[in-house]
Amino acid sequence: MHLLTVGRYVCSSVKTAENIRKQSDYSDGSQRHHERQYENRGWNNVDNNPDKHLIRATCVQGEDFDLIGIAETHLKGDNTINLVGYTWFGHNRTEIHKRALNGSGGVGFLVKNDLLSFYDICVLDRSVEGVMWINITDKGGKFQFNACVCYLPPVDSTRNVDAQDFYDTVLSQIHTYGKTGLFFMCGDLNSRCADMEDFIPGVDDIIERDVIDYVSNAYGEILCDFLINSNCCILNGRNTKRNNYTYVSTRGSSVVDYCIVPYENVCRFTDFEVSTMSELMQNYNLFDSVDQCVSKPDHSLLAWNMCLDKLTKSHDENKSKETEVKKFDFSNIPSSFLDNRLRDIEDLILQLDMNMVNQDGINKLYGNFVDILKNEMNDCLDYKTVKLQDGQSNKKRRTKKPWWSDQLTVLWNKVCEAEKDMLKCKITSRKREFRSVFIMKRKNFDREAQRAKRHYWRNKVLRIDELESGNQREFWKEIGRIGVGQERRKLIPMEVQLQNGEITNDKDSVLSEWKNAFYDLLNANDDSNTPETSIDSQRIHEPDIECRGLHELNDEISIDEVQRAVRSFLKMNKAVGVDEIPAELFKNVTVIPLLHKLFNKCFFTGIIPEIWAKGIIHPIPKSSTGNARDPMNYRGITLVPVCYKLYCHVLNNRLNAWESENNILCDVQNGFRKGRSTIDHVTSLTSIIETRKCNRLSTFVAFIDFRKAYDCIDRTILFRKLQSIGIQGNIYNAIQSLYKSVECCVRINGCKTDWFNVSCGLKQGCLLSPLLFNFYINDLATHLTSLNLGVDIGGEKVSVLLYADDLVLFANSENELQTLLDSMNIWCVNNNMTVNGNKSNVLHFRPNSSPRSAANFKCGNITLKTVDKYTSYLGLWSEVCSLNGRKCKNWNYRIRQQFVSADMMILYNAENVDKALVKNVLYDKLLSQLYDEWSNNLNKTVSQRNGNGGNKLRTYRTFKTSLHTEEYMHKVIVPSHRRAYAQFRCGVAPIRLETGRFERLPVQQRTCETCKNIVETEEHVLLECPLYDDLRNELFKIILSEHSNFLNFSNLDKLSIVLASNCDSIIIYSAKICKFILDRRRRFLYR
Repeated sequence: MHLLTVGRYVCSSVKTAENIRKQSDYSDGSQRHHERQYENRGWNNVDNNPDKHLIRATCVQGEDFDLIGIAETHLKGDNTINLVGYTWFGHNRTEIHKRALNGSGGVGFLVKNDLLSFYDICVLDRSVEGVMWINITDKGGKFQFNACVCYLPPVDSTRNVDAQDFYDTVLSQIHTYGKTGLFFMCGDLNSRCADMEDFIPGVDDIIERDVIDYVSNAYGEILCDFLINSNCCILNGRNTKRNNYTYVSTRGSSVVDYCIVPYENVCRFTDFEVSTMSELMQNYNLFDSVDQCVSKPDHSLLAWNMCLDKLTKSHDENKSKETEVKKFDFSNIPSSFLDNRLRDIEDLILQLDMNMVNQDGINKLYGNFVDILKNEMNDCLDYKTVKLQDGQSNKKRRTKKPWWSDQLTVLWNKVCEAEKDMLKCKITSRKREFRSVFIMKRKNFDREAQRAKRHYWRNKVLRIDELESGNQREFWKEIGRIGVGQERRKLIPMEVQLQNGEITNDKDSVLSEWKNAFYDLLNANDDSNTPETSIDSQRIHEPDIECRGLHELNDEISIDEVQRAVRSFLKMNKAVGVDEIPAELFKNVTVIPLLHKLFNKCFFTGIIPEIWAKGIIHPIPKSSTGNARDPMNYRGITLVPVCYKLYCHVLNNRLNAWESENNILCDVQNGFRKGRSTIDHVTSLTSIIETRKCNRLSTFVAFIDFRKAYDCIDRTILFRKLQSIGIQGNIYNAIQSLYKSVECCVRINGCKTDWFNVSCGLKQGCLLSPLLFNFYINDLATHLTSLNLGVDIGGEKVSVLLYADDLVLFANSENELQTLLDSMNIWCVNNNMTVNGNKSNVLHFRPNSSPRSAANFKCGNITLKTVDKYTSYLGLWSEVCSLNGRKCKNWNYRIRQQFVSADMMILYNAENVDKALVKNVLYDKLLSQLYDEWSNNLNKTVSQRNGNGGNKLRTYRTFKTSLHTEEYMHKVIVPSHRRAYAQFRCGVAPIRLETGRFERLPVQQRTCETCKNIVETEEHVLLECPLYDDLRNELFKIILSEHSNFLNFSNLDKLSIVLASNCDSIIIYSAKICKFILDRRRRFLYR
């Protein structure tokens, strides 16, 4: 493991140094830094206060970081920071005010020279002011990461910076430079987030942030939206060694400097620490070395460690095997599919009717059936051949734009040809012609590319709007396909972390580690001794002979059952199992009779094809923040043959119908039962707690999570329990046959591990597994209910609620809850189940007058922690509770206020109320109230409605007469033009009349830089200032074509036409000129 110490030093409130004095005798032990000295050439600025320079320079070299990001360097031109032992990579602000004495803004990195010996470092991007990206690549090429430092001016800055544009730009850069996965951003963002969420609760698994600054500003909300869109989070307050304010001055303290990291790599960033300037000066004994009259820097120093995994075993030189795979097009299966194979299928049906099938026979028969389907696929379906290397396509992995089309490819090829012709030509006259052709073709390509992009995103928005009100599942899938985080997490890394902490990318070692990890997981109870007794031993050994429907349960499978399974269950475009036969082929009516005969033969003989017992485990990350190299941070989904799924679907339908008829499952079990959802379950849970709180009763609730519940099921106990509830005969043998000789392999990025046996647990992804688990855990709920403990709800005792393996226990007192936990522990011991102590907690819901319980609760040897809140139950319980509570209280408050306003509080608390009376009284009251308000408003004068004429809406009020969407929102396509146009309309354009407010200047002093004594208003800029005469004349030509007397209008009327015309050409060109005016103004002032 290699730890890279990264620091981010902010010097936004101080000027950078003209020189940095030599210091070699610091009393804090500078000998350990080999008495490094600071060069006199320094940071090249004109600030003549060396004490501030000494503070910063001492802290930078004293902390001895490997990489230091600096925001707001205040460097001018080509100036750099020169510091012994470090190399500077900077991006200075180019647009400086013409009268500025010092530099402003600017960002950069100081890189330790020792780091340059092992890494190649280059600047990736400094095209945007205040943002710079660098790439750090190991010289051996084993790994790399990107780093970004940025600076966003404050909310009230006189510089015209649009925070939304700033974060949109950074987001697009993350799309470009964040695809490698590992990167971080640091900088002074002047965004105060308070306790706003920087992730989506319930969707992103991120640890809570330790918040110390509870004040927010306008930029904070934009930052949090940016973080959610980019799948990144704030490191401040996470993995923290010491958290503190990042800005401390006499005006106050705040958190405005951040380190931002990707969700999935947050665990790589550790020991985050904030050190204030006072602490640093004390650590380095600088109080005696500087003038106390000089204010110290007010931004703190942020530091953290970033873990770079070092590959200890590399086998890149090993040659990979190349194979070819056919990708079939199943979207257009011909109606004649399998017509030529009818005789072969009839022969298979005849074999099933005539022969006594054994294991070898049914394996051979199913193998012939698979061969028939594959041969027909080769003959009748279109396909393309893809060459795979190590299980992955060996094509270059280019990130193709989703909006790209064949037409754009043709246009781009033409651009390339025109460029080659231009470059090859040596004759000047001909070169001009080639250049004009190249420019024309490039413009044509750019125009079509923008059109395709807009068309793609418009269709995407319409698709999402359509799904929002219909298919919620597809809606969230569509949302998930958009995020930049999906581009960073396309593949599982072909690397694993060994037990000694080393990282290897040797293919055989990686596959072996994955195999061993899932073998241990799926065979956890293989060597355990199954107890012979349980809580309800009589029920286990004596089947319930009173169960109804056993005949239907064991009767022959009808062809109608098979057809229903094919119609209702099969979904297209799903992953295939080991036999590689897709679901689309089973929609063909020709295969239905064969499936009918095959299923019945399996059902009556208790023999299934061995290939049905083979499953391919597809790993899915449990969270975005877990170690991607640890197989146990993945949840395995088993892919089985589609034919096996259909067979299980038929069995599952029969078992569900039989269970409903005989009421086998306890009513408290809501998991995977028809007509019951998580919302119903959470509502029941919430109602119990809220009802008791309203009655001022305490409720002790234990939320229990079983460790790897599905994977640790003891099959011997499961089969005994199935017999105990009356499952016997053909259905029992059929279920047992599904779990004989189960084998699995793990597939990572197309590569498969060796096959291994699975001797315990239920099959993940099998349709029968949820119902079998409910049967397995049912006697626990039955036993706990029979204890007659719990809370009283409507005269009945409620002690337990179940949703599959998520269990909740209720009790009136500590002793009752402990009794329930003890009984559950006995059941767990007898049934080889384990409680997960890390995810199981106890909550004490109580009235405010009751003290919180201090009792310790135990489940066997596991101590359950008593917590204030529990947010993990079904992934949403806390959110639903608080949301429903807020909604109910809010509606109740509103209704009560209406009764108060109508003097009807007597009726509010009454049990029997005449609805007509309430309606009439409220109607009369509201009508009278609204009439009075309308009358008062109509009698107001124009000046009273418009206020006293504050300058914020000075232009807006002259042409805004009604509330509607303005035409320019539809007509002006270019966002920057539309934004500039809106700024002038609303009186917030960055001209002196507006920016002078931040400097607290009187209106008379907010004059134009060109015209000196004239106040720079919208009217002056758009109609009078000579700096923009050429732009204005072009605009006036367009306007005169529509308004011939325009030049004779008053300035107010002219301004109304420029900013509020109904003519499309005037609107579009006015917006364009507004943008050009602001650009020219900025270049003039900051040249």
